[in-house]
Amino acid sequence: MLSKNERSRVKALHTQKGRETAQLFIAEGVKLVSEILKANPALIQCVYATEPFLESNRLDKVPVQGIVTGK
Repeated sequence: MLSKNERSRVKALHTQKGRETAQLFIAEGVKLVSEILKANPALIQCVYATEPFLESNRLDKVPVQGIVTGK
């Protein structure tokens, strides 16, 4: 479960101002995230994912900050 602070941080990344301020971006979707994990896992600061995604993808070198339940 994500804390209120984590939810706010992720929500802010949906705006251009939020991304520029944090100097981060969101990569959404199984294909895009999987490709980044294969190409350069050091680019990933954290992963928020569902249980099924975590079970089917190895995230050994990436910090998992939160697990999102649901779809």
